[in-house]
Amino acid sequence: MNYGNVLDMFQGAASQHKIVIAGSDQNWNKKLPKALSGHHWSWIVTAVQNDLKQRRLRYTRVAMMLHWLVAIMIALNIVLIWIVNLIPEGWVRPAIDTHKSLGITVMGLVLLHLLWRAANAPPELPRKYASWERRLAKAAHITMYCLILLLPLSGWLHDSSWKAAAQVPMKLFYLFEWPRVGFVMSLEPQTKEAFHKLTGGIHVWLSYAFYGLFVLHVSGALKHQFWDRQPQLQRMVPWGKVEAPDRDQDRGRVAVGAERP
Repeated sequence: MNYGNVLDMFQGAASQHKIVIAGSDQNWNKKLPKALSGHHWSWIVTAVQNDLKQRRLRYTRVAMMLHWLVAIMIALNIVLIWIVNLIPEGWVRPAIDTHKSLGITVMGLVLLHLLWRAANAPPELPRKYASWERRLAKAAHITMYCLILLLPLSGWLHDSSWKAAAQVPMKLFYLFEWPRVGFVMSLEPQTKEAFHKLTGGIHVWLSYAFYGLFVLHVSGALKHQFWDRQPQLQRMVPWGKVEAPDRDQDRGRVAVGAERP
């Protein structure tokens, strides 16, 4: 939507009809709609409605920021844990500590994202999606949120049951000490060792489940974007039009977000 053109139209109409906007003329907001001819006024209303519809079809800026920040941190965490056996010995401990810090941060950001999502409903999926695709997408999102929360939680429990945890404090990005889980730290040595192995195994298997779901998530997004020709990626970025070819356009209606002719 070109707000510059809208502003020019308002100012032009006000000048032509000698309306002082927000000045000495206290009734300018009542006079201006009448000053705008039918075509211009209807176009402004339509343009604003289309712009609002565009906003409803994409995620909020905060949701976008949290989504991509979490995605980048998860990608870095995956890279760190996969190269830990390939890097020099002196870099292993910093890599593991950074892996822990990123995991804790991701857990906090995802909790913040869920709170934001509860207060700001996400946009609906395009109506062209089949019902089974909608159900699968919803189930995949719920499962992914669960995995993203359970992975750092299981890692936190695993780290808290480490036999050297009492001697080696955990520091979040080397800025301040992050607490370990108290009841785990107080377990008997044999119980703690068994718990350490259990939570380590859970952490690994949760990561494998996340890899599979991540591939499904990305494949689905790319399939909708390039095979179905639906603007799936534009919903999660602040640029580009979110409208997609549908029945409305087939009937010759104006496309959502279309520029004024």
